Amino acid sequence: MSQLLSNVRILDLSRMLAGPYGSMVLGDLGAEVIKIEEPAGDFTRTPAQYHMGGIGAYSRR
Repeated sequence: MSQLLSNVRILDLSRMLAGPYGSMVLGDLGAEVIKIEEPAGDFTRTPAQYHMGGIGAYSRR
């Protein structure tokens, strides 16, 4: 079965939450997703600036 977006290529330059989530959904629908990140990586993987009590704002703890 062919996926809906199997002939689509997405260039993801997004940084936080909604953008990467949207790219994930497009990838789930069959698009090829190319994610370009800053050298330090995606901000949501290291949200040390926004934490309280040792838990980051975007962490899954």
